[in-house]
Amino acid sequence: MAINSDNINFTYAPLRAKDIRLLQLRRIDEGFIAGNLEIFSIDSPDCPRFTAFSYVWGPPIRNETITINDEDFHVLQNVYPLLDFVCNDVGFQDYPWVWIDSITINQHDLEERSSQVQLMARIFKESRNTIVWLGLATQETDEAMDFLIKLGLSKDELMRISDKISMFEDLPQEYQDERKWHRLEAFLMKPWWRRVWTLQEFIVPPEVTFYCGQRKIRRSHLQKAFSAIRICSPPLALLSAQSTHTIWNRWRLRDLHECYPERLSLLALIAHTAGSEATDPRDRIYSLLALTNETDRKMVARPTYQLPVENVYINLVRSFIDTYQSLDIICFSQLFHQPEDIELNTELTLPSWVPDWRRHVETFVTLLMVSQSTCKHIGNFRPVAHVDFNRSRAETYAAAWMRSPQVQFSAEFRQLSCRGIFLDYIDGIGGIGSLAKDYQPDPRKLSHLSLIQSTSAVNTGRCIEVGKNSAVDDNATKANSCPHSIDDILRCLVLDRADRYLTYPAITSRFYTRLLYLITSYRYSLFKDLLLAGGFTVEDVFLPAADPTIVAYNDMNLEDEEPPSMRNQYYDDFASRFHDTTFPDMMARRLMTTEKGHIGMVPTEARKRDLICVLFGCSVPMILRRAANERSYTFIGECYLHGFMNGEVFNRRNIQEEDFVLI
Repeated sequence: MAINSDNINFTYAPLRAKDIRLLQLRRIDEGFIAGNLEIFSIDSPDCPRFTAFSYVWGPPIRNETITINDEDFHVLQNVYPLLDFVCNDVGFQDYPWVWIDSITINQHDLEERSSQVQLMARIFKESRNTIVWLGLATQETDEAMDFLIKLGLSKDELMRISDKISMFEDLPQEYQDERKWHRLEAFLMKPWWRRVWTLQEFIVPPEVTFYCGQRKIRRSHLQKAFSAIRICSPPLALLSAQSTHTIWNRWRLRDLHECYPERLSLLALIAHTAGSEATDPRDRIYSLLALTNETDRKMVARPTYQLPVENVYINLVRSFIDTYQSLDIICFSQLFHQPEDIELNTELTLPSWVPDWRRHVETFVTLLMVSQSTCKHIGNFRPVAHVDFNRSRAETYAAAWMRSPQVQFSAEFRQLSCRGIFLDYIDGIGGIGSLAKDYQPDPRKLSHLSLIQSTSAVNTGRCIEVGKNSAVDDNATKANSCPHSIDDILRCLVLDRADRYLTYPAITSRFYTRLLYLITSYRYSLFKDLLLAGGFTVEDVFLPAADPTIVAYNDMNLEDEEPPSMRNQYYDDFASRFHDTTFPDMMARRLMTTEKGHIGMVPTEARKRDLICVLFGCSVPMILRRAANERSYTFIGECYLHGFMNGEVFNRRNIQEEDFVLI
């Protein structure tokens, strides 16, 4: 029978700034558990060595009672087995003090919760050991743990024979046991791996030991096991990407945190943990403060659970703009927004320019163009080997050049007025393509994503002579050539970057042969008929490139264009870049034309007649949609507009600045 009490009447002595509570447990008569809860300063040499516990709280059911400081304390259902484990394990006889947040923090005191959140990283860093409690054992979890331990022990052996392993079937028979891989997959789907708070508890402590019942494995050994898993490369039918993706991300973040702790930006951390779970939406931000750089910690200041979620999210936007003199943060609203068909919380409605961090998003290594590697205030989580890139060849999107944001918030912070320049309207939009013939997209994600044909006079060829504000030369007509070359379209399709971390400029000759193969294989059926300036289609531009002499010329000159020091080290091939940019479950960008004949890439939410603007303080052009009142705009997302990514707008004559009110 569940006990309804949530310990609201339990007596907690007040804490000072650097104080923590530690619990010492013991077994008393008839197997009952009792404990002493004492206060220590974490800065004091008298603070005893302690063990910190990381676990999943689970449902708010308190069906067991223990005695703490001679008072009854009702324990969470998921916590009691952990306490029972502490009392039975002889390892706690020499170091009996433990830190368990659901007991050692007064959860009813919001002020105390805020203070303790600031100390959380310090607590785990100072702990003698951190124990990750994954729950009671079953036969299935025992088999999974045993297999993990074996994989870790076999890592070096598998490395020695890795050159002989070209497929899963080449592995020694003991590693082909389907039952073991299925057990491991279920084990890796346990909730702990996907709780946002457990990320810092995985990364920060000097020592971490995972327990499931009596089985245990150290973090260092677990890392070896995952290296062995990579060598084995089991089919997805045995070990799904869903079961391993989050954990691979955690290893990468741990490596980056160890090597470059001051390079982890808060926005990148929030975005890349978007698939994790958090009971309190404020913890989408607060749980990550210990991992981010000092500037971002100061930007958020003190965690405040008294503030409504809406205020916390809006304040982050305001602080980011003020700290970095950048509007790039609002681009995250493209991904983190409330879909029309999903009701997250009817009581919480955010402006279109405020990212709704409650939204669960499957993460990609580079989520947005503003996540480009050279952007220190956001950035991305590329592997450690890619962090110290060749800066002499790196490029940065800088659509607004050096212009700082000129913004003004309304009194109630529901509107954001931004100074900027209107560029053009969206005209035609291509469909979403895939490199996989058998790819079956989720129809819920791909509604409205078939080709939307261009209809402007410039794009249908009805304009014989095009004005100066068009992408088409004054004398360009259907009779001669399309003003857009295959090189222009190639750069659009890969966002003019050679690598998925958006660091280096695209070298289109690298992509040429692979592009030709794709044209002849798939004909780009979802956007090949998109009309470009002059009335030419994408296919009209691509087909002349099928001349074998052109291919040979580009292959010959590739060696001259690409420095040997960079070759194959950081650059991706066209198939990979096209996949990263356009695949529905990756960046999901669509080829686009504007009414004046420019071309670019837009997100799936873009529609015909949406505005493309350069807002001062943002590194990329933005897409806005006029609201019903005609005087304000809804933020839609970021845009790649070819020829306008590096301040070129300021080279145009007669540009007009205006204020855009975002709602």
